[in-house]
Amino acid sequence: MKLNKKYGSLLMVKLKKYKVKVIMKTIDRSEIEGLKKEYPLGTRIVLVKMDDVQAPPIGTKGTVVGVDDIGSLLVHWDNGSTLNVLYGEDICKIIKKSDK
Repeated sequence: MKLNKKYGSLLMVKLKKYKVKVIMKTIDRSEIEGLKKEYPLGTRIVLVKMDDVQAPPIGTKGTVVGVDDIGSLLVHWDNGSTLNVLYGEDICKIIKKSDK
């Protein structure tokens, strides 16, 4: 793995044998702390975009139950799903911020 400085916080990995290119956003500790303040436990969100075959339908509402070490929002969706909102990939919007 090698960090390509040209792309800032993008981590690019090339696996020559399989001709695969993986692009992953990296996040530092201060950004994670910012996400925890922006999405405190109990915050209600609505899904805007998620590119995953198992994703809840766009417009599904859920409750934030945490933020992990890579910046993903841990969500309990109202339809029963627990798929995370991935930092830099998926999009959600705050409906109501928690007072916690």
